[in-house]
Amino acid sequence: MSEQSLTQRAYQHNSSAFLAELHTAAAARRMHNDRPGALEIERAIASAPSIENEWTIAVARRFLVE
Repeated sequence: MSEQSLTQRAYQHNSSAFLAELHTAAAARRMHNDRPGALEIERAIASAPSIENEWTIAVARRFLVE
C-alpha cells in the first residue's frame, strides 16, 4: 500500500474544512484578478484529493502537523 500524500491526509482528516479553505483561496485569487490561479485551485477542488499542488499543500500544512 502506498503512502498517502499530504493533501490526501488533510482531506481525510477533515474534508469539509479542507475544501472550504480551497474555495476561499479560489475566491481570493479571483478578487485579485488571478484567473489562472483560481482555475488551478478549482481543478484541485474538483478532483480532491488526487491533485497535489502548491495550493493544496499550503492548506494541508495548516491542518496537519508533521
